[in-house]
Amino acid sequence: MINLSKKKIFILGAGNEQVPAIKKCKELGMFVIASDKNNSAPGKILCDKFYCVSIKNFPKNFAIAK
Repeated sequence: MINLSKKKIFILGAGNEQVPAIKKCKELGMFVIASDKNNSAPGKILCDKFYCVSIKNFPKNFAIAK
């Protein structure tokens, strides 16, 4: 199995649809970053780092990804 403990993943959206992906990435030991326009998105508390940014805001999400 690949060691993912030092890997980071950026998930666009932190709503109910993304929660299973966030949980799985955390189980694999990944550092999870997510952005969502809803500051109360359910996945916010599951992430290591959360940004209140719409997934449609390409410039800001691209800057976060860098």
